[in-house]
Amino acid sequence: MRFSLLVFTLLFSACTSPSPHGEAKSHMQQNQQLAQLLNDLTNVVYERTFSELEKDELLIVYAKDFTLELDQLLVHLATEKVTLLHSQELKKKEPLYQSIRSLLQRNNSELKKVIQKNRPELILPLVKNSINLCNSCHNSFRKP
Repeated sequence: MRFSLLVFTLLFSACTSPSPHGEAKSHMQQNQQLAQLLNDLTNVVYERTFSELEKDELLIVYAKDFTLELDQLLVHLATEKVTLLHSQELKKKEPLYQSIRSLLQRNNSELKKVIQKNRPELILPLVKNSINLCNSCHNSFRKP
């Protein structure tokens, strides 16, 4: 689990690398907030003073924050579509954009269900999936 969390954090840091374009500032700020949540989560996992039960409880708290940040990001992605799809070439990729956004939304909903059912062991795979979806969107739609 500890190794997985480290891998997730590293993957997410790739997702939050700075973009030189001003119109992406809000998106970057939300990514930075998500990265901070994952850093805090890493500190909880590696902190030796917490019991496993306390770690699970904290994992759920951070996962709740993560889902709230993703909700805001999803709203931003819905409204920012016009800016992101800035050229004819990218407009052709709109179905891909909508697909990634839809998968991220579905993944976030599943994460909320896992939290509600108090299943902390299922949280990290869903977080990893969210990170992979973010990276896939960034790889496809960031301006060169």
